[in-house]
Amino acid sequence: MNIESILLFESERVDYLYPFSILHCAWEVRCGALMLFEKIQKQFPEARIIYKGRDKHVNSFLPDLSINLRIKKRKYSDSQFSTFT
Repeated sequence: MNIESILLFESERVDYLYPFSILHCAWEVRCGALMLFEKIQKQFPEARIIYKGRDKHVNSFLPDLSINLRIKKRKYSDSQFSTFT
């Protein structure tokens, strides 16, 4: 099966991850040696990953990724999605 895109999003219950959620996106939770988004990247290396969450958290998350990954930001008319390839 060829998966082209994966959407990682934060639900309204992200606050259940408090105090972690104060400074981090939900997909930054570490599960073993890797964070959740890293596990998805590793499992689906060819897929485009789309992040949707609290704007200030997503914006702070993506600059950290740009050091190691190629980042693309795409703006849609009703909301902002951020992706990388």
